[in-house]
Amino acid sequence: MPNERFFRSDLRKLADRLDERGIVAREDLDPLIDKLTELHKRGLVKINHSAMEIVVAAHFISKGYEVDLEVPIDDLKCDLLCVKGSKVIVEVETGYVPPEHALDPDNFCRARIASKIARYSVHSDEFYLAAPPTYLMEIPTFVLLPPEERGSELIRWKTLLDVYYTSPPISLELLRRAKLDGILITSVDEGRVIELSPMTYLKLFRI
Repeated sequence: MPNERFFRSDLRKLADRLDERGIVAREDLDPLIDKLTELHKRGLVKINHSAMEIVVAAHFISKGYEVDLEVPIDDLKCDLLCVKGSKVIVEVETGYVPPEHALDPDNFCRARIASKIARYSVHSDEFYLAAPPTYLMEIPTFVLLPPEERGSELIRWKTLLDVYYTSPPISLELLRRAKLDGILITSVDEGRVIELSPMTYLKLFRI
């Protein structure tokens, strides 16, 4: 299929660029590109999201992690699973809003970010969100607090989440246990990842 060829070709060009810049060897990314291409055939992944996954994968491979993409974890599928002793999960956010949420894009994105932190972070030793430099996510401030100090802030976020996630709902206990270890500012153009702490990223949001 022509669309499949373009998908694989684009990811290979990206891998070549990362190789040329000395970030990671092209052959280290080939198995991940093959896996994404197979998923693309089945309509399960899109090129913008996959390109970001490849850049983030290269970042962790360069740090000595074993990396897999689109990995089932319980009833979820995480974008990146990176293992080097500890287990790191990364979820990629592009800022896409589906047409059915054209009239509530802000709350939809707020809920999606909070839901990902709550649902995925409990399965990892470290949890990160990756986003392009052109998309500024609203991170719930309760992730900066110890679980026992989160209080009424959790109720406010659960009220929002209950509008969007009912099957199953996201429990207060998940929100209480949720953690966010960092934000990965991911530039596909430059093939570069910048790690920020949640506090530093929240300061950007307040500007």
